[in-house]
Formats: sequence, structure tokens, C-alpha cells
Amino acid sequence: MRKTDPVHEADQISRRASRRATEHGETRRRRGRAPERTDPIAVAEEAADAARRRIPWTWWALAAVVVLVTLAALVLRAPFFAVNHVQLNGESRTSEGAVLEALQIIEGESLARFNTNEAADRVGELPWVESVSVNRGWPSTLQVTLRERTPAAALAVDGGATWVVVDATGHVLEHRLTPPTTLPLVHVPREIGVSVPVGGVIDAAKPVLDVATSTPAQLTAWVDTWTMTADGEIFVELVGSARAVLGSERDHRTQFVSLASIVDGGTSLVCISSIDLRVPDTPVIERDADCLAASGDQ
Repeated sequence: MRKTDPVHEADQISRRASRRATEHGETRRRRGRAPERTDPIAVAEEAADAARRRIPWTWWALAAVVVLVTLAALVLRAPFFAVNHVQLNGESRTSEGAVLEALQIIEGESLARFNTNEAADRVGELPWVESVSVNRGWPSTLQVTLRERTPAAALAVDGGATWVVVDATGHVLEHRLTPPTTLPLVHVPREIGVSVPVGGVIDAAKPVLDVATSTPAQLTAWVDTWTMTADGEIFVELVGSARAVLGSERDHRTQFVSLASIVDGGTSLVCISSIDLRVPDTPVIERDADCLAASGDQ
């Protein structure tokens, strides 16, 4: 009978166990899992190493805040970002000096802290400015863009001693001692506009301004001035001393059509003193008797 060597048998058992453990570890690695480590000291050391390698997100957030605060302080205080140039566009009647005064720029003021909305409100109060935008142009420029008002007529107030240039809304643009040659001339009662300052609005003149600014181009060559009386009646003073009576009617389109048919339609214009258009379909033409007698055309 064969004897079994106990030492040899124990060695064989140990080798088979080691081989099975190795095969088990390889199987776990192929499945995406590392062999489990049961040594508590080794596990603790690995956890400590992983913790040291990770930086908490709070540190990243704190670092970002520090960077932002530093950049903000740089923008607010650095001379490089102070307002040192104004780029002005759209000005024609408005002077650069008036705009700079209205902007109220403080020397060394940061572009980031400059209040563009309040500055635009101040510039918008200048008489010729209809609208304005004020924007930042980094690093140190203010960009100011104007849209100016369009003069529509000149109002003769105080018997023609003073002329007031206005836009179509009655906004006063300037006062003059002599009438401009390129604008419709409008006579209004003295009390309407004599005391209205530049930048103010003459609301009472709006009806006659509507007439003057809406007169067709084919008729403007025949018009000398437009007149509004104290009771709101509107007249068109024609070249040659004739007067077209429009009355207080607000829709003057049919009246213009009727007037055009008279001055351009073959009607004799000799000695006409008045054309009453208050009933546009049946205008009434009056002629000066003395003129007719002198001309022999009766």
C-alpha cells in the first residue's frame, strides 16, 4: 500500500487554492471589477489617497468669486476703463459742447459706473434732439447717437416782430428776428407763442401747423403765408393778395383739391380777393370790384 506524504499533500492543496484564487481574480477583472481587498489598513490608505487627490467644488467656487471680484475692481477703478472719449453721431443743429455739458461726465469716472439712461434723458432735453441713445464702447468711449427734429414752419408772433421755428408738433426749436426763407410762414395770434421758450411746445398752433405741413406741393408755389385767427379760423394767403378761407374744419384734403382745381384748372384769377372753401364742393370766388374796373375785365 502506497503511503501518502502529509507535507507533499498539504503543498498540493495550497497550490490548488492559490490557482483558484488567481483564476477568480482574473474573472473579476474581465467583468470590470477589481479583486476585493479585505485588508482594512490598505482600504483606509486608498481612501485617504483618493480624498487627497480630490479638490472639493467649494474651493473652485470660492476661487471663481475671487477672480470675478478682482476683475470688477479692475474695471471700476483702473484708469484704462475711465471715460475719456465721446463718439457723437447724428448732430447737425446740436453743438458738441451742449451734448458734453448734458452728459455731465466726471473726470476719471469709470465707464462701467456711468449711468447711460440718465445721461440720455439729459441730452434728450436739448431743443433740437428728438431721440438719443447713449451706449458704452469699451474700454473708455461713450457712443452718443442723436436723431434731430425737423423744422416744419416759422411762426410769426407779436405781429411778426418775433419768429419762432417749430417742428410739426409745435416744439420750439429757436427764436429768430427775421423769417427763414426755406420754411412755411405761419401767422398766429400774439398770445399763442410769444412767451414759449426754446424747448417748449406751442400746442395751440397745432391746427394751422397741420394745414401748413400737409399742403400739397402743387399748391405751395401759390401760398404766401398761412394764418390762424384767435377764434381758430384758418386762412391761406395766396400770392397776389387773394385769400383762401378754410375755416375751422380739421380735414382739409377736399379743400386742397378744390383750391387746386381753381388755380390750376383754367379759372380766371384776375382780381380774385377771396376763395371761400368752407363748402369744398361749391367754392365761392369773390373778385375786387375796383380791380375789375381798373382792368376793364368785369
